[in-house]
Amino acid sequence: MRREEAVGFRSWSVRGFRAIGLTINGILLVAASSHAGVLNASWIAPTTNTDGSALTNLALYRVYYSTSASPCPGGSFVQVATSTSIPPPNQTVSFPLTGLTTGSTYGVSVTAVDMDGKESPCSAVASAVARGDSAVTPTGTVSFGNVTIGSSATQTFTVQSTGIGTTTGTASVPAPFSIDSGSPFTLDGAGATATVIVRFIPTSPAAASTSVSFTVNGDMQLRLVSGTGTTASKTLPPLSEVTSPRRRTPTGVERPTSQRVPDSTPASEPTGERQQLPRSPGTGATVERPSNDANDPRAVIDWLLMRGR
Repeated sequence: MRREEAVGFRSWSVRGFRAIGLTINGILLVAASSHAGVLNASWIAPTTNTDGSALTNLALYRVYYSTSASPCPGGSFVQVATSTSIPPPNQTVSFPLTGLTTGSTYGVSVTAVDMDGKESPCSAVASAVARGDSAVTPTGTVSFGNVTIGSSATQTFTVQSTGIGTTTGTASVPAPFSIDSGSPFTLDGAGATATVIVRFIPTSPAAASTSVSFTVNGDMQLRLVSGTGTTASKTLPPLSEVTSPRRRTPTGVERPTSQRVPDSTPASEPTGERQQLPRSPGTGATVERPSNDANDPRAVIDWLLMRGR
């Protein structure tokens, strides 16, 4: 390739790319992890050469990125193939830059390369803060509360993709917590969500606290969980109320029946139903044995007569 030819290509490309510029959409700092940040870059494809003729031999784009203010030209870039050599008007091209340091600010610039390998000048630089591939909610500590030993409780986490493309991930947590369902998971496109259910199974009457690890494309986010194991409470059944039999008074009001029990009963006197005794000598009277029925008023009288003998 002759030098003048490359310069000529750069000349028409400058007008094309300076006209379209470069925009970076949807920048959001999600988690301050040490790796796996993402930037979504998008731009409008050029359609004409500098002389006004139609662009018919576009091959690819080079997306330069760096933490410096002037990333292009530079050593860090990715090549993005074009879907067509003749881009239609207002065609949006998007590409995610992955593996960045989350929380760091990056500058991004784009060039176009034709089928002969000639590269245009760099576009204007756009900058943004790299974010994570995903967001996990809730973000604060999740409490399982008091859980009786022998039973369990669950809490739900939601993992949402914040980048384009398909991402995969896993969740893990140490005992006495466990992943009940939802791991591994796949997030297909920006906004896609996955539900991860964590279960707490206490084995001792004590407080437990640990972190659930959510890993998406190498980016790890931690969420704190806590819970307390308790023992089952022992309760006695209520005592039943004991009442004496009731009898109806002449006025119709029920009152507890008073039971009079003799202070003592002579051991020689048999108990049981009233029985006829032999007649006493010289008398025509008949003596009956006392009754044991406490409700029979004759029982008290009989008892007193027997004691008086």
